Amino acid sequence: MKLYLVGDSTVASFNDYTYFYPRFGYGTKLQDYFNNVEVINLALSGRSSKSYLKEKNYLKLKELLKDGDYLLIGFGHNDEKADDESRFTDASRPLDDETSFQYYLYNYYVKLALDTHAIPILCTPICRIAKNNEYQGTAIHDTVTGNYKEAILKLADRLNILGIDLTTPTLSDAKEGYEKAALYHAMTAGKMVDGILCYDISSVDKTHLNEYGANVVAYYVAAKIKQSNLDLEKYVKEDIKKPDISYLHMNPDYKLLSYEAPNMKSYIPQDKTFNFDGEFYGIAFGNLGTNNFSLDGYRANKIDDYYLVGQYGEKNFGTLCSTNDGLCGMFRQISIKDNFTIEAEATIIDVNYVDQAGFGIMLRDDLYLNQKAAKEVIASNYITSGVITNAKSYVINYKRESTTKITRSSNVVHHPYFKGDKFKLYLNRLGQRVIVRVSNEEFSYENEYLDFDLQAHDFNNMYVGLFATNGTIVKYSNISFKITGNAKEA
Repeated sequence: MKLYLVGDSTVASFNDYTYFYPRFGYGTKLQDYFNNVEVINLALSGRSSKSYLKEKNYLKLKELLKDGDYLLIGFGHNDEKADDESRFTDASRPLDDETSFQYYLYNYYVKLALDTHAIPILCTPICRIAKNNEYQGTAIHDTVTGNYKEAILKLADRLNILGIDLTTPTLSDAKEGYEKAALYHAMTAGKMVDGILCYDISSVDKTHLNEYGANVVAYYVAAKIKQSNLDLEKYVKEDIKKPDISYLHMNPDYKLLSYEAPNMKSYIPQDKTFNFDGEFYGIAFGNLGTNNFSLDGYRANKIDDYYLVGQYGEKNFGTLCSTNDGLCGMFRQISIKDNFTIEAEATIIDVNYVDQAGFGIMLRDDLYLNQKAAKEVIASNYITSGVITNAKSYVINYKRESTTKITRSSNVVHHPYFKGDKFKLYLNRLGQRVIVRVSNEEFSYENEYLDFDLQAHDFNNMYVGLFATNGTIVKYSNISFKITGNAKEA
């Protein structure tokens, strides 16, 4: 017996190496409630019933789903994001409307199962927890574009298939109080209390479950299947019980962070080639290789109507390597609650052809002011609309969300970048979705990053800037930065 799962981050698996209580989708724990059932979790973080269709996992589902299999469908959290056309589906519209939530659920998932003689199961989204203990609106998926829970249950009833309400029981759990509800959810950070390492509730993720919460929601799913008339109910283990708090486990590899968000008012230019122009701060940080910043070619300053940023001299300094970074740039602080767009034109002024060099727009989780030392080990989360070199080639767009790895896209240009080369850079943050694009006369590459963790260090802010490092000086001009609205929760 095979049980396939599709859905969003509340169903999917994660690799949260740095979290105190890592994220777990409930799909990762369903296997524990069945005998002789293979659970195949194809859910993907950040997707909606609409955006999932372009993923390889959807093609895989269409290829693998067979007669007698089961398909559990768990979308909703991202479908309700009306400000994101790529993911939004409308719960207020009827089944026959091609823009409706029900239309996508039925035509691309339920019908797919029925046409292959598989058995579909629809699940409503789990609730988001609320600090004020007031549950309405998006917390319970009842929005200006419809009630997503009700849309799912009405569709299941109309089609006479199993619809599992996960919104109501998770809402009941949440209403026991925020401090208790938070223990079902992921937390990025811990803190010391009387010499003991404890969780830091201020770092709680109000959407995503931890291992305990995932076990609880998986139990709710299994219990409803056990009560159904599906043949699958015979495979649910006997005497299953709702998990207790003994299922709550701290990440054994968690390391307490010493990071404190910078007070931008304390900014002091590190050398004569750094400045603040009223919007962006010229900063160098990380593995810089020297503390004679200006003498050894570092600069991050405004000249007339452009920024001159990077490092270039007799020796190359700075790096973009697997275990740490060293770079300089013009950065600014932004509230984690803001959506924004930044664009710029980049012109290469000076370049040495070496590995681990690069430039571009960087959106990062943390920032470090006033570094005086030649080296600080910094390897924290960021996304770039930019370039990283392999000496004789370069890769367009990359990210770091591990202390041991930079993840490069598949966009490779098989020659170095040269002095005088020009690039157009674009980065857009829309809630949990970040779009980056780099283009010039030769190419245009765009990448999308979903549910990227920008709160691993700083819970309240993120930082965006124009950077360069390691034998590269860039002139940034025609810079446009705009706050475009409030970010919706995951």
